[in-house]
Amino acid sequence: ANGDLEDKGKGGTTFKWYRGQNQDGTGKVPIDGATSQTYTLGIEDQGQYIFFEVTPVAQTGVLKGSPTVSDGQGRVILPSSMNLDGTVTDQKTDEKIADATVILKDLSGNEIDRTKTDKDGKYSFNKVKLGKYKIVVENPQYSTKTTDIDVMPNSSNGTVRVDVSGNLTLTKDVELVDFIITLVADPSSIVGDGKQATTLHALITDKDNNPIPGIKVDFSALDGNSSIGSFPGGSEATTDHEGKCSVVYKSANLSGIVSKTVVVRAEVNDDNGLHAVSEILVTFEPSSIQGIVVDNEGKPIEGAIVEVDEEIEGIRFYAKMITGIDGTYKIAVPKGDMNYKAKITKPVVVNGVEWGKVTFTHTCEVGEITGVAKESFDSLKTITGVALLKSPDGNVQALNGPSYEIELIDDEQNPISTGELTNEGIFKVDNLAPGTYTINLKHDVGAGQKLTIGKAEATVTADGEIVISTILIDPYGTVTDKETGRPISGVTMELYWADTQLNKDNGHTPGTLVVLPADPAATNNNANPQPTSSTGYYAWMVIPDGDYYIIAKKSGYYTYDSRQDKRQETIGNSWIKDGIIHVGTDIVLYDIVMDPRDSDRGSGGGSAPIGPVTPPVIPPTENTSNIVNPQNPALVVPADRLTKKEILIAAINQYNEREKVTAQKENRAPRLISVGDLNESDYAISSSNSSIADFDTNGLLNISGKGLFVIRISEKGTNNVYEYQMVASQGLQRLAGANRVDTALAIARGSYYGKVKSVVVARSDEFPDALTGSVLAYKKEAPVLLVGHSETDCQKLIEYLKGYLEPQGTVYILGGTRAVSQYVEDSVKDNGFSNIIRLGGADRYGTAARISEHLDVTQGRPVVIASGQSFPDSLSVSSIAAAQQFPLLIVNPNSIPDEIREELLQRNPSKVYIIGLQGAVSDGVRDEVAQLTGLGQENIVRIGGQDRYASTLAVAQYFDPSGRGVSIATGRDFPDALAGSVYSAKLKDPLILVGETLSTDLKNYLKVRKPSDIVIFGGQGAVSPAIEEQLKSLVE
Repeated sequence: ANGDLEDKGKGGTTFKWYRGQNQDGTGKVPIDGATSQTYTLGIEDQGQYIFFEVTPVAQTGVLKGSPTVSDGQGRVILPSSMNLDGTVTDQKTDEKIADATVILKDLSGNEIDRTKTDKDGKYSFNKVKLGKYKIVVENPQYSTKTTDIDVMPNSSNGTVRVDVSGNLTLTKDVELVDFIITLVADPSSIVGDGKQATTLHALITDKDNNPIPGIKVDFSALDGNSSIGSFPGGSEATTDHEGKCSVVYKSANLSGIVSKTVVVRAEVNDDNGLHAVSEILVTFEPSSIQGIVVDNEGKPIEGAIVEVDEEIEGIRFYAKMITGIDGTYKIAVPKGDMNYKAKITKPVVVNGVEWGKVTFTHTCEVGEITGVAKESFDSLKTITGVALLKSPDGNVQALNGPSYEIELIDDEQNPISTGELTNEGIFKVDNLAPGTYTINLKHDVGAGQKLTIGKAEATVTADGEIVISTILIDPYGTVTDKETGRPISGVTMELYWADTQLNKDNGHTPGTLVVLPADPAATNNNANPQPTSSTGYYAWMVIPDGDYYIIAKKSGYYTYDSRQDKRQETIGNSWIKDGIIHVGTDIVLYDIVMDPRDSDRGSGGGSAPIGPVTPPVIPPTENTSNIVNPQNPALVVPADRLTKKEILIAAINQYNEREKVTAQKENRAPRLISVGDLNESDYAISSSNSSIADFDTNGLLNISGKGLFVIRISEKGTNNVYEYQMVASQGLQRLAGANRVDTALAIARGSYYGKVKSVVVARSDEFPDALTGSVLAYKKEAPVLLVGHSETDCQKLIEYLKGYLEPQGTVYILGGTRAVSQYVEDSVKDNGFSNIIRLGGADRYGTAARISEHLDVTQGRPVVIASGQSFPDSLSVSSIAAAQQFPLLIVNPNSIPDEIREELLQRNPSKVYIIGLQGAVSDGVRDEVAQLTGLGQENIVRIGGQDRYASTLAVAQYFDPSGRGVSIATGRDFPDALAGSVYSAKLKDPLILVGETLSTDLKNYLKVRKPSDIVIFGGQGAVSPAIEEQLKSLVE
């Protein structure tokens, strides 16, 4: 623009740049921020025409002339790549750093290239494709530095130069320090509407990754050299004890339909000599995609990683965020009229254990972007998930192959879609209408006949929703010994056609072995006959729409014939009735219990002998009250200076109360100890743990620690030894380990000091066995230990037994070998612990019945019933049931398994407590309980709340345990609360489950209860530090 400009008036001249798709200028739009005489082209200009406008100052007359616009220049064709170079220096000394490793990565962390700095600290990469990257610089004398870089002709976080040949080079220098600033934006792209915000998280650590607290961090955002956007809560923050701090950054309100990349900086300039800057890139985009990630129960999935990674017009676009507590995501995107695929990565949990992380895809169809409305597009309503197969050895793997398919059925039973599984076992159906759907996993068993081997339900309710399901196929029936509960290997399993009209009509000859095609999804490749595996498993993939019966044979056992088994069960469109197993299209799991012949039973199984037990001085287990209110154990606080005589009197009073109840049961006169004639010198009194409490020379109990301990009282001249449990006031403490197995061990060590006479061992990946075993563990004064399937877990168990179990102590193993493997049992034996009692049934309900049988409580005791499918309700009552010795039985939501029905009949309870509302245990089950027990509705009490947290509070309020403390565990998983249930029972404390926050109702309950002690089970990942801080304020 060569206008007639007057130098002294040049300050009034204005410049503007425009871009557009038409050379004649129609539809051109101004370029944000382009108001100088020069403009550097960017990726948004690719394929566009560029226009320059100048409004000059005239030399004479009118102060300002008319705007003049150039012809359109272009179309713009940008180079596909640039060179990248820079110098690496020491931030403090400015010295050049040689031999530093410089790594070029894309934004998702994939390495593109690497090089080393030369003697002058310089590095270079040639022909780097245009886009956004990370530069990672490593040197052993410094902390690793990671910097975002925008490799573009108009890059704002480096210097762009042009050589004589027209090649572009971006120079980005890097300064190294001996500490690290890690800066992350969540999300990394936002809509430029002046409203949407991202959270900037900074982490400061030393080069050994130790957090540095108390450091002030200044945040800023630059477009070139100018600030852009805003910090609503301020741009400064100070690192906490974890070295973390964060601020909220809000986008600028931009016009147009193009992207803008902003350099965000976190800068430290500390008085202690810490000086450094970290930079990342945040992109303002003209529109966004959004969605909601939920599970098949409709619960939001928090913490899922959502990534968008697309190549757009030769340039890679990448953005990332993490879903919050509501499961939502919103990611700003740069271009309309295309489909984006959001990759959602979340852990898949199988039986309470993380199996692995799986990535699912959520598609969003983005239409035209106008730049005015800042449009947001909902992703498609989608049902997706992963299909997994459990192998006979207990391992789980993704299911794939052409013989498997997914069928989606709507709530009117209309097929909506069918599709194959990917190689990763993933299925997906898009464009669904709101409603509830059934997901059928079908398996082709030959000749085009398909058997439904797995099912799930999913409900789609909202726009943009993706429902993620996990279908675990566990197709194995199990054969177990009736006496020992152990799986039986090597049983010959035979499958026959039953004598029914259906089979005859279909051309099958009754009484003949069924000929089945080979199938790797079954055991023994679907052979018939087939032997059971080492874990007692068998499985056939059978022909749908047929009637069958099973013969099981093994030397030493009576032959099993399913035609003599009168069980009745319906499984979808399959059923079991009158000894016939009808398979429609739904798989039938058929467990078998075999009865050993009398002459062949041998000495295995049964209960190990138990030596004489001295009467512990504890609260009586028999309580005639409908409300649990046993006498408290003594609570000792540092102000207490109890004498030996005071403790002795309290102990004898408790022993006398127990002896009265025992004598009445045995129809004899009670053998009481007279407190009035008490001679203190007849007894020796000591503390089990001198690190917590011990007697001084004056016979006063001094408290020096916190936690449980036992006062042992020996009656001189006799073999009578009494134990009196006490607790030193502990305020708030956390019992935790690195994982669920270690947490159980930490709780065990915190509950019992010295040697124990028994331990209870249960599987760590499912809850029912350990849950129903908590009552047994309390009765046997035994810690609950959890064990997984790894060698490490087994070794940890053995180490605990060696350190804490008496040599002749008893190990109770809950469940069959599918639950706790034979290897674990053999390892226990091999290490010298021969008194092993395995209490297991054909399934979780059979195991619960076996445990209940072993409790040896009197008929008429109240019984607790809870769901065997969901853990929170039953966990809430576990410590109370243990303390009161109420058998804890589990049921299906809509039916009572045969083993539990038989146990109820044997128990003849005087009262039944049902834990949970109708969704957990239906009114139909309640009515069946009434019919079986003959109890009126006034003696069948349902206790529950609207969710797991309301239920746990309702249980605590109803039973009102008499201890002075409270136990806390996460309600999102079961192992910590399971292991802690006996600890809570020992103290007569309620066990409360919590989520991400403490509810108002729970806070009010704790304020009224005024606990002097609160124990948290599990680490900070289970119960957060924020909740711990709230609880501290509630301890009296």
